Amino acid sequence: MTRLRSRLAGVAKVIRSPEAPAAAGATGSEVLARYASLLPDWPGQTLVILADGPDAPVLDHLDVPLAGRRIVVSPTSEPAWSLEERGVEHRGAENLDQVNWHLRFLGPIDVIVDLAARSTADYDAVWRKLVFHLRPHGAYVIDRRRATDTGVPPSLLAGAATIGLTGPDLPEDAESDRAHRVAVLSLTVDADHVVMLKRGKHILKTKDRLASRILPEREPELTTTELETLPSGTLEARCEFHSHDAAVPIPYLETTLDYPEHHLRHYRGEIAMVSNGLMHTGFSALPESFRHHNAYSPTNPRLLDASGDFARTRPMDRPTRELAGSFFHLDSENPGHFGHLMTEVVSRLWGWDQAKRAFPELKAVFRIRHEDERVPVLEQRVLGAYGIAPEDVVWVHEPVWLESVVGVTPMFHNQVPHYVHPGLLEVWDRLRESFLAEAAAVQGGIPGDFGRSGGRRIFVSRQDITSNRACRNARDVEAFFAAHGYDVVYPELFDLAQQAAIFDRAEVIAGFGGSAMFNVLFSRDHRGVILLNHEAYTARNEHLYLALLGGEVHYFWSTPDVSHPGDRWSREAYYSSWEFDFERNTEALTEVIARLG
Repeated sequence: MTRLRSRLAGVAKVIRSPEAPAAAGATGSEVLARYASLLPDWPGQTLVILADGPDAPVLDHLDVPLAGRRIVVSPTSEPAWSLEERGVEHRGAENLDQVNWHLRFLGPIDVIVDLAARSTADYDAVWRKLVFHLRPHGAYVIDRRRATDTGVPPSLLAGAATIGLTGPDLPEDAESDRAHRVAVLSLTVDADHVVMLKRGKHILKTKDRLASRILPEREPELTTTELETLPSGTLEARCEFHSHDAAVPIPYLETTLDYPEHHLRHYRGEIAMVSNGLMHTGFSALPESFRHHNAYSPTNPRLLDASGDFARTRPMDRPTRELAGSFFHLDSENPGHFGHLMTEVVSRLWGWDQAKRAFPELKAVFRIRHEDERVPVLEQRVLGAYGIAPEDVVWVHEPVWLESVVGVTPMFHNQVPHYVHPGLLEVWDRLRESFLAEAAAVQGGIPGDFGRSGGRRIFVSRQDITSNRACRNARDVEAFFAAHGYDVVYPELFDLAQQAAIFDRAEVIAGFGGSAMFNVLFSRDHRGVILLNHEAYTARNEHLYLALLGGEVHYFWSTPDVSHPGDRWSREAYYSSWEFDFERNTEALTEVIARLG
């Protein structure tokens, strides 16, 4: 900190605005008036005052030249403040998380004033939590007269010490805290107050369950209309799960799954559709942007996370043209990938029919990476099987502005908290019937003597055993199942309609965990499913499929080459190569195979 203070002193002329000289003993209203003059001159500015009790000098900070809303956030509203008489709103908050909750509805905010009596460490924690609620050039003010010690947050000093520095010029330890450092546009520290002006625009990662409450308040220029709401509920798994020997605890195999309310929403306004599912408008990322929308901190590959709640967009992702009409958002985090299509996209088709009735000109829209990347045959086949006409399927190869978009809550959530909505079975049935009818009608469908078992018992594998989660002894595993009367199937060699027919016919389905097994959605009469995974593979897609479809399910586990560290989840472990452990699993696996027949 000594080094940072020294550096700060060296750049004081850069970070101290000449229009805002230090003034010891200035009142709150004088300080705010001084810095309000530095804010852009837009109407309806919002001032938020954080107070902790009757001793907070709230009245000193209310008479400021701001034309818009004034909100005091504190545990209680003190009578002496006479907030209602002054046209000031109050929000009750007992802790920092509650303050953060309220600010989501108020943002973007022009000025935040912290009047609470705190230590420097507490000022730092509050500033770090709340700063991204400010709009660009917004002011964050700390009244040092109530500080219990020096009252200058070290993170602010660290950010001020790096003003004007970028990339390799930043200190070596800056990367982990980069978002907060680069948010400091200027900093003034005087005897009574600390005032920071904020750099950059940050957007709120809007969660699905809160969107219909937050967006009308936060984005007044965006019209958000609920077309349909499905109630929340609980799904009791319809199958019998068995998890066999493992060297570590295996999480997320719950048999009671709570699913949230599901929403069919129509947005009208200026909406950016970027890529990888990302849609945003104003200062908010729409909930359809997030594959795991119910996660504690949802993410999207196109966002640069600043905190659990906020992120920045890349300048290169700003749209340059508008796409006229009304659209049904079906972009995904990994477009063109079979597994992501069958989980992320298919789980949103439940809203198509009603949306199409509401907007007869509606088109399904998604993004491919660039103009010459591919013709999206996979998406066309699946959407066509659901009944979406070819002329109603549109794809773009660049970010675009949309003026009218329908989005839905996905009925499938493969992340904590895991859920699958029972209504998804109707979507799967519609796809299954369409693909089975196509397979029956097209010459070259699955022949009756397919494989030695006639396709009644299949082992689902893949030709490529060198990519993610590569099983080094996959061919030995295939030979083991073949010796027990299973037909080895590589689904990627078959048309989608043929894949549906193969899985529909199978009475016992075994295979490596992964997207090839997602075809189980086409199965209705199987006696059992056998899944082979390594212990670091935490995806539970098959678990969610089978919780809804029913049957008897057996998991067999092996040790990955790379395991998760004890204190965190590891991407390297998740995608680790592995080897099926015959020594651990053969006896139990042979018994299960014999029992399933």
